Amino acid sequence: MKQLILVRHASAEPEQFPAKDFDRVLSNAGLEEVKRLGQFISEKGLLPGHIACSAANRTHQTASLLRDIFGSVGLPFTTSPLLYNAGFQTLLNFLHNFSNEVQDLLLVAHNPGISQLATVLSAEHPYQFSTASGLCLKFEVENWKDLGNGSGKEIWYFNP
Repeated sequence: MKQLILVRHASAEPEQFPAKDFDRVLSNAGLEEVKRLGQFISEKGLLPGHIACSAANRTHQTASLLRDIFGSVGLPFTTSPLLYNAGFQTLLNFLHNFSNEVQDLLLVAHNPGISQLATVLSAEHPYQFSTASGLCLKFEVENWKDLGNGSGKEIWYFNP
């Protein structure tokens, strides 16, 4: 069985020229959003065994803060530039190629890809993630490559 927590990064500072979108950091509101999401996940007791995120500052910051909230400084952490503004198919391919040794994964990414991935994988209903939204899905599979349309069962959904 696999468990997947999908998270959209928290609110970020607005893009300001000449800075790039990739380099945007979380706003004060975003920092508070991450705290609420992290507390919610912790209360559910379904903590991940690994965290993966886009290499963008705001996703990496969201993932790092969640790891700190979980009190899991040594929690394995993967950052991938492939996940920056990735569509659902790229996100799904990333999951399909993830190590099967990992049973519980938290993935932090961007919209619209993360909402589309949640909708494709869930057997429940369509999702539209706001910033710092999270969805926990369980899959009756042994391998990440076996995740497919409607194969996930919603355990919880957090929409701040």
